[in-house]
Parts: sequence; C-alpha cells; structure tokens
Amino acid sequence: MLGGEVIGIPQGAPHRTLALEFMRYLMSKPVQETLVSALGWPCFRTDAYGTIEAWQTPYFAAVQEALAHALPRPHVPNWADVDRALSGAFREIVYEGQPVQATLDRYHRQLEQARQRLR
Repeated sequence: MLGGEVIGIPQGAPHRTLALEFMRYLMSKPVQETLVSALGWPCFRTDAYGTIEAWQTPYFAAVQEALAHALPRPHVPNWADVDRALSGAFREIVYEGQPVQATLDRYHRQLEQARQRLR
C-alpha cells in the first residue's frame, strides 16, 4: 500500500497563494533530490533519483521494487479510526497473543461503525 505524507491546503486557508507556492517548492526536483540523497526517502518524481549515495543503493532498490507494485492508498476520511484499528489489532494479536480471527472481527465491526457515522 502506497501512502504517506500528503501535501494539501485546508479549505478556507488565509494564504492560499503562498501555500500553493510552498507546495510547488516542496515538490520541485531540487528539493526532492535533496530528500532522496540526504534521507533516502522514496520520491514520486522519477527524475529525482540521480543522487543516490552508494550506501543507499540496496535499500533504494528495494523501495523502488516495492513502489513498482504498490497501490495508492485511497482517500479515507476516517483514516484516524483505521490507523487506530490497525495498530490495536496488531498489538493485541502479536504482543498480547489474542485470537486472530476474533480480534480482526471486533476491529472490523468498529471500522464499519465508524464508516456508518460518516454517512
């Protein structure tokens, strides 16, 4: 699942023009190249890959392979609920040894209830 930080402007933001300019800057090739080379972050720009340090090559290759098969995470209005459910289910199953199916079923019901509240 591909998804991470999202750059956006809240509706009614007082400085929309400045925010758009800043977004363009963050997504520019020079900034993306810096993030790739300094931090090894995967980049949405395929033209910003030219600055990979030697030590990053094996990791970057693995990330690129994963990105080639990733599906974008859909917009989920109640992502906080989903994130809590995933974290809770993982903790309960992996660390606390709770029964897998019963735990997943319980969290599924919670997510369905959260989704119904959005309607």
